[in-house]
Amino acid sequence: MVEILSMLNMDIETLQAALLFPLADADVVTEDVLRESVGKSVVALIHGVRDMAAIRQLKAGAHRFRLL
Repeated sequence: MVEILSMLNMDIETLQAALLFPLADADVVTEDVLRESVGKSVVALIHGVRDMAAIRQLKAGAHRFRLL
């Protein structure tokens, strides 16, 4: 993911969020540690990615439900 975003010339905060999202999502690192390490804006991007993933899962579940 980071490689693709880098080729698209994304800013450093976006690249940091892409790199750190899997760790945050798996609760390997806390939000407080992330906020202290990379700042509030990167944490906000990570929240956005988490929200988008949740929406994707909801849509996939709705699609499976329609197939029943």
